[in-house]
Amino acid sequence: MRANGGGNAVRWLIVQGPNTNIDETCNWGKNLPSDPANKRMVEVHDYDPFDFTLMTTDESWGTKKYFWGYNYHVSKKLTNRNVTAGNDESLHDIQLGKMKTNFTDRGILVLIGEYKAELKSDPELTGSYKDQNYRSCTHWDKYIVNKINSLGFIGTCWNIQNDLFDATTGAVLDWNMLNAMLGNSEWPPIPGSVNSL
Repeated sequence: MRANGGGNAVRWLIVQGPNTNIDETCNWGKNLPSDPANKRMVEVHDYDPFDFTLMTTDESWGTKKYFWGYNYHVSKKLTNRNVTAGNDESLHDIQLGKMKTNFTDRGILVLIGEYKAELKSDPELTGSYKDQNYRSCTHWDKYIVNKINSLGFIGTCWNIQNDLFDATTGAVLDWNMLNAMLGNSEWPPIPGSVNSL
């Protein structure tokens, strides 16, 4: 690649890790070729835990979750929809820490090419529980982007048409979620939620 002429000798090369998976990429990246231009970037995606961020139906191997974050769990109803212990904030501290150790600390930039927590719209999710799911998603998004930034990574949030922005006018459709994805703010858990929900 570097010897092909033009700007190839000095352009940034983004190498997407296997399945954009952090663990697979860290194992594979130990053999990443050297680069004379020292302009390599490794890309992965962060949708951990999948049962909270993207899972839309319950499966034989697991159930979708509505509530993520130590302070966003509920204790009276829908408790089976709390993310399990170890899959909250500490999961990202560990997983993104692996990317720092395996790549950033070796002088290789890291790109988190996609990240986002999708809101759930299930019939059982109503009232304060629906609100708490929304709040959990803002917390997840803000936590991830701030973790990405603190480790010196680059991140790009996933967005689909008419999700955050109007496709025709470009108007912002959800300022709360946009601010979370930019790492500016989040909605705190419903006051007393652990005891009241």
